[in-house]
Amino acid sequence: MDFYYSPRGSGCRTVIMVAKALGLELNKKLVNTLDGDQLKPEFVKLNPQHTIPTLVDNGFSIWESRAIAVYLIEQYAKDDSLFPKDPKKQALVNQRLNFDMGTLYESFAKYYFPIFRTGKPGTDEDFKKIEGSFEYLNIFLEGQDYVAGDHLTVADIAILSTVSTFVATLLMMDLYNMSGSPSTRAVMMTAKAVGVEFNSVQVNTFVGEQLKPWFVKINPQHTIPTLVDNGFVIWETRAIVVYLVEQYGKNDSLYPKDPQKQALINQRLYFDMGTLYDGIAKYFFPLLRTGKPGTQENLEKLNAAFDLLNTFLDGQDYVAGNELSVADIVILATVSTTEMVDFDFKKFPNVDRWYKNAQKVTPGWDENLERILSAKKFLAENLIEKL
Repeated sequence: MDFYYSPRGSGCRTVIMVAKALGLELNKKLVNTLDGDQLKPEFVKLNPQHTIPTLVDNGFSIWESRAIAVYLIEQYAKDDSLFPKDPKKQALVNQRLNFDMGTLYESFAKYYFPIFRTGKPGTDEDFKKIEGSFEYLNIFLEGQDYVAGDHLTVADIAILSTVSTFVATLLMMDLYNMSGSPSTRAVMMTAKAVGVEFNSVQVNTFVGEQLKPWFVKINPQHTIPTLVDNGFVIWETRAIVVYLVEQYGKNDSLYPKDPQKQALINQRLYFDMGTLYDGIAKYFFPLLRTGKPGTQENLEKLNAAFDLLNTFLDGQDYVAGNELSVADIVILATVSTTEMVDFDFKKFPNVDRWYKNAQKVTPGWDENLERILSAKKFLAENLIEKL
């Protein structure tokens, strides 16, 4: 049977768990609602409401997750334990399913879905409805282990899917990114250093996904990476990494509160953006568009940037003080981009020494290198003219 779904949808996960409980195999067909797949004529023919999940079982089409789940149980279950035939027991399960759809999940949707349209969550009143929904659920569970009787039913599965969506939303942030970019890699390594995880949302700038209305609503500058942390939206790599450290760091070592230490880190971050990263971008990034690097003048400016970095590192192991900071992480992400094109900076001995050490002490370096090598493979396969 064909199952049209999105892995992030709680209703889709309800059906997947029910199918697993029944030992059924689903032919999963991904529907990208952000790209409007659900509005394509071939899908609308299956489901005129164009919603997911949608199940097509040997020509029979049904949608709405709870209806799908009940259908699968009644059609394929070996017994009626997940959806009892006894009218009273079944009525209780149905009540909980309707509570899930009309109260619990509805409260989630009203508070969290506006983030995807405006970058901000719903109102304080909407959040109070979430609290009220959980108070009801807590009452239903008073003195019992299951939401609708003395054993597991489809109501437990549906509500588990919804509750786990709340948990995932509270614990994780969305990072809109393109994995090979140095900016994304800087954020990823910083996140590793402070112990936070992201829901990674890939934005393919090569095909203009950053210009799509849904993304422009989140970030009107339509740049990546962009972070959405429980309704708070921030973009520009260096702003993101500082935010992550200040919000989630266990101490201030990566971005000290001391004004002089912080000022030095800020200077290095601005140097990275305006000089070093700018030099990398102007000389190497044309490769992605034309297969050729920038001009000789661009190369000279890049060498001058590395010469300045070499000066900053004279007699010290870190770019901004005597310990690892966000400046090292960001500049490491920038400098490591040269791995993609075999740029030799050994003529900058301080940089070379720092670079080798930074790889050892920066959390997430292995993942950073893996992304670089993947991007390098892409370049090797697609370059018109190699260096």
